[in-house]
Amino acid sequence: MDHRRFRADHSIRPSAVAVWSMLDRMSGEKTPVDRFNGVWRRLERYLNGLYPTDRRGGSDSEAQIRRAMADRVVTREQGAFLEACRRVRNAFTHVSFDEYDGPAAAPPQPVVVRLERLVRELVDRVRLEEVTKPALTCRADNQLQDVLREMKEHDYTQVPYHLEGTGWVLLTRDQVARWVEDSAQENLVMVDLHTTVGELSEAVGPVVPTVLAADSYVVDALAHLEWSEGEAYPAVIVDRGQGKPPGVLTAWDIPELYRRLGR
Repeated sequence: MDHRRFRADHSIRPSAVAVWSMLDRMSGEKTPVDRFNGVWRRLERYLNGLYPTDRRGGSDSEAQIRRAMADRVVTREQGAFLEACRRVRNAFTHVSFDEYDGPAAAPPQPVVVRLERLVRELVDRVRLEEVTKPALTCRADNQLQDVLREMKEHDYTQVPYHLEGTGWVLLTRDQVARWVEDSAQENLVMVDLHTTVGELSEAVGPVVPTVLAADSYVVDALAHLEWSEGEAYPAVIVDRGQGKPPGVLTAWDIPELYRRLGR
């Protein structure tokens, strides 16, 4: 056989996408396109359950994604990612012409993995009790010198405690700094570290964060941290109830929460 002639007679060569798709089918594994379309259908079923549409009008994913963002079912960043996936999804559907049968394009592996993780989080909601650990706590009658020593040893910026009549609140380094500043007289500062945590709270006011039950969802905590506008301290206390130590989530935990949400 004249291989040069053979090559000349086959001027239409399969694209990298077609080769990738063919090899994946030969291996018996799902292609990235199949995985993308499968998880997107799962997302559509979930959104249709939240926001039913007129049967005659069909599904309107764009409007549903916007409503999910407005209702804080997904974060703004997640919503933007889903909208980008929605816009390019048509390119991942199969087309047939001449000798080609396959997708017009294929989604990158990281996009598929992130979409799968995000939809899994939405459908199989992860609760706060699964991602938080018991925090170091103190009592309102503890002396500041003891609590500050613990905070320094563990490099904590805040410690939760239960304040009678209020519930879970925080002792924070900023709060202590305000107390020290208020104690200054003629450029001299004299403070009594035997002062209790409760007495400090009475002097400068308690730090009241958002408190969520342990069976709340990760997305609920993230919404409070991300959309905080100064009305509450930018932290979330996870109340485990039954006298158990609570968990604490702050802005430092946002990257890990995003990872759990598929960021």
